[in-house]
Amino acid sequence: MADEEFSEVAPENLKKLERQDLMQVTSRLIRHLDKKSIAGRLSEPDTEKMRDAKTRLLIEAIKTHGSLIRDEQLESIEARLRALEERL
Repeated sequence: MADEEFSEVAPENLKKLERQDLMQVTSRLIRHLDKKSIAGRLSEPDTEKMRDAKTRLLIEAIKTHGSLIRDEQLESIEARLRALEERL
């Protein structure tokens, strides 16, 4: 999503990213980084530095989002466990 598009999207219209969405993004990123490691730098050093910095940001965002998904899953499991325990 382009920067200008990000600011125009209302929070209620954003699609929640699921685990599968993160897997697709990380798969594309891994393929890109693999090709880059084989082919080397293809553009100006300053452009590469900026691209690398954005890649690091993307990786950190994916890690954070993955943690939030795990937290949500754990909360769901805990709620289901409490419901089962209350039945006993």
